[in-house]
Amino acid sequence: MDQFVLTDALLTGVADIDNQHRMLFRLANQVVDPATLAGGPLVFMQLLAFLGGYVEYHFAGEELAMRQAAYPGLEKHVLWHGLFCAEVEDIALQAQQSGVSEQLVRRVSDAVQSWLTDHICVTDRQLADFLVDRAAHDSIHLPAEQQLRDAGMIPSDFDLSAYSDKKL
Repeated sequence: MDQFVLTDALLTGVADIDNQHRMLFRLANQVVDPATLAGGPLVFMQLLAFLGGYVEYHFAGEELAMRQAAYPGLEKHVLWHGLFCAEVEDIALQAQQSGVSEQLVRRVSDAVQSWLTDHICVTDRQLADFLVDRAAHDSIHLPAEQQLRDAGMIPSDFDLSAYSDKKL
């Protein structure tokens, strides 16, 4: 059973944001899955890096959409993104230095849970409400992968197709 589930209470009402949150939940569930620990430190590190890469992609999409829409909460939202990215980077560093432990997996779980509760329920919902107020509901889309690459917001070698629905 998955630890993180995108419930109706966590939906923002913007399809692109909600779909990307589904992928983030899927990746986070794989990182904290007991089978990940059983797979050894390399598997944990690979999944954590994969999660981190997708998080950066997702955040870049939201941030460019906020800039394009002149979102007044941009600075606060970007700050939240930076804090979560720093936490993921710190967890990866700790895993490299001290190895993977149940405590470290619990730290990942706590970080994701906190982000889900605080960021999605409050910050992302405010962004979604703003975007919905600005545009027709069905015309709201986050920037595409190439737009993010062109804006220098994701690495040039980022490949969204690597995050397909296949088991990672």
